[in-house]
Amino acid sequence: MKSISRIILAAAIFLTASGIYGQELSRKSKIPKWVSEKGFWQIETNIHTPNKNIVYFYNNDRTLIYKENLDGVVLNLEKKRVKMRLKRALETAILAWNTDHLYRNDQQWISMFFKN
Repeated sequence: MKSISRIILAAAIFLTASGIYGQELSRKSKIPKWVSEKGFWQIETNIHTPNKNIVYFYNNDRTLIYKENLDGVVLNLEKKRVKMRLKRALETAILAWNTDHLYRNDQQWISMFFKN
């Protein structure tokens, strides 16, 4: 009788521990890969002119660190590849911002990532 209760107790502890571990993994996996931990981006566009966009990059303090006008590029935000390129451009802009804390809009970081 004691051995059966020990087995049941061990199984209950194992199932509880594995359930908690499973919940931890599911929370972490809900964050998409294209979301940066360093900041975020925002796109301004018009439905009548989809090939003219303005992309703003902000750090986590919500400070505008970079802005670029994109002409001739249609950004399809349904595609993961586009979001990943925006993430790389954002992290490049944040890296430049962290070196000297100067707002720059003369660079072409986004265009560089969207050239074929």
